Amino acid sequence: MKPEELAKAEELLIDVKPHLFAIASDYQPAMRNGDAWLTMCWTGDGKQLHTDMPEIGFALGEEGGEIWSDYHAVPKGTHRTARQPMR
Repeated sequence: MKPEELAKAEELLIDVKPHLFAIASDYQPAMRNGDAWLTMCWTGDGKQLHTDMPEIGFALGEEGGEIWSDYHAVPKGTHRTARQPMR
């Protein structure tokens, strides 16, 4: 990334700062206690927030959402095999 691109991103974040509660990945506590009233979140988290507290709405755009997968990798040469459970 070029330094001028970083400078533009920094300027944008400073401009919107008065309108933001936080930029964080731990958004559930603030949503649950009412400190924040809008968040971008994982679909599973949004559904769970709505299930736990129906007053919290959850919407997915008509265009859809992201598709993602989690992967688990076992390093070559480890004493564990891929079939052994992680503890």
